[in-house]
Amino acid sequence: MKKYSLKEILMSAGQLFIIGLLSLTVACKDEPARLTGEVLPDGEMIKGKVHDNHLLETKNIARTSVETSDATYGIIGEFNDPIFGQSKAAFLTDFSIGNQVAFSIEYIDANNEEQDTVLYQFNNTNTTDFPNDEWKVDSLVMNMQYQFNNWYGDMEHGQNVNIYELSSPLGPINQVFYSDHDVTGMYFTTPIASQVVHPNNEVPDSLKSTNWANLWDYPDSLWNAPEYLWDNNKIKVLKDSAWLDDNFNDNKSTIKNWRFKLNDEVRDRFFNMTESDLKSSATFKDVFNGIYVALDDVSIGNGNGWLTKVNLLSSSAIASNLTIHLSRDHLYMNSDSVINDTTSTYQYSFPINLENVRFNTYKHALNTDNIDITDEDPERLYIQGMAGSYMEMELPDEILNWVDSIGNPATPEPMSVVDYHMVANIEFYMEVAMDSASIARYPIPSRLNIKWLDDKGELTDPVYSIVVNGNKVTTPVFGGDSDSQGNRIGTGERVGRYNDEGDIEYLYRFIMRADYFNYVMRNEDGAGLEDKQFFVGPESTTSNFQRVILYSGSETNEEVEIDGETFDKRMKMIIKYYQYRPR
Repeated sequence: MKKYSLKEILMSAGQLFIIGLLSLTVACKDEPARLTGEVLPDGEMIKGKVHDNHLLETKNIARTSVETSDATYGIIGEFNDPIFGQSKAAFLTDFSIGNQVAFSIEYIDANNEEQDTVLYQFNNTNTTDFPNDEWKVDSLVMNMQYQFNNWYGDMEHGQNVNIYELSSPLGPINQVFYSDHDVTGMYFTTPIASQVVHPNNEVPDSLKSTNWANLWDYPDSLWNAPEYLWDNNKIKVLKDSAWLDDNFNDNKSTIKNWRFKLNDEVRDRFFNMTESDLKSSATFKDVFNGIYVALDDVSIGNGNGWLTKVNLLSSSAIASNLTIHLSRDHLYMNSDSVINDTTSTYQYSFPINLENVRFNTYKHALNTDNIDITDEDPERLYIQGMAGSYMEMELPDEILNWVDSIGNPATPEPMSVVDYHMVANIEFYMEVAMDSASIARYPIPSRLNIKWLDDKGELTDPVYSIVVNGNKVTTPVFGGDSDSQGNRIGTGERVGRYNDEGDIEYLYRFIMRADYFNYVMRNEDGAGLEDKQFFVGPESTTSNFQRVILYSGSETNEEVEIDGETFDKRMKMIIKYYQYRPR
């Protein structure tokens, strides 16, 4: 039988073949394994399952802004995190006309005869044709709806939410708005509605007014044990909360609604809108430009505040809207043809649709005692959404040593003594600093994202292009195979593990595609590895108010003492590869 050298195998079958061959034949040992006999001639060596651990260069950075255009959620509130610092959020939106304003009514005319018609406005001022009808407006209400778990912070702390009327239209939907947009001069400074609210606004007064001081120490109900709210597996305990329905174990949620009555002037203006005003969203927005929802400095309670994520879009079953409530005093004819007087009630809602301009504004005051963005080698990394604190990550300089050795092992230099590296997997492990994060009280993100800067300086998902069968295909940089549920792993998912004491610890895991690593090492995308900067933040960062603290790659984290034991918690990049030396 003819013997083939590994060089010839690689030239004919390519690198993918040999990686597959190695995964089937190389023993899981760290000493060299030689494939001989009828496969490889003497002198060729393969070393399998080699791990290189490299510490990551990381630092804390403060993001100035994120794009918040086309917001699905309006975030409102102020949260004074004792570790991260202050975060404050507000939002702006306009409204749509919704369905056509049209009330089908029956009425008694001046001749006491029964008629029917359709009215296309709220206030029927036609007393000639409708002498027996009188329309009244009861209220104009801003409904802000949100879901179970869509708030973050201290529920016992009430904050004063103001609604302001915009002084001019927000403009076309294709505009781009950022979280640091200056709203000065965009609204009238006198609120059209104001109310002190809690995230748990519908909790009975007895729960709201007692045991606040011991809220976290004596969990005698779900409302007195907020940590249960983050873990659906613990919902089997008493269901005495207004949040929970009979089938909450199936993760169904209950809607909460803050109702703000707008002042009489705005209410009456809506009531007296003409048919032409209500003909389209464009004509309606000329009469009412929209709202700015923000806090003032009035608050009650002793907590650190909160942030709440309000559902905006009408495409969701849970949505915010403006609703006008009407009544009509009129005559009607009963089945015996007897005319009686009565009162009917009506309501009409102005939704927030995809056609509406809506965006959030955020302000952060980082706690510089903990978060030093000038420190090039911090011990801890502080990650939060809403344009807060982010982590900047660079791949280690030692990786550049691979440039000469990662080349194409199918065409090695004759008599080379260089060990060629065939990368199988690149993993990033980011350990959560459990000693710093009060996870039971303030839940950490379920997933982190890695971004990089595009040509416009915007943070985008890392992708690269490869040619497959002559076609250019865009492929994510991070993400390995799928799990049993079809979800790609290695995309920043949070992973839990139990320590010897039975306590859970968390880390985040990313997998960089091996072919991308080879690709960038060869400068095939026009930039060397030393030019690659990555930025780590929560998933859905523009509307995610969760935060987490991670261990950095600093040498000070090599020996972290936890419960009397020492652990290496440094953030690492782990390269798994096969090593080949041609003869």
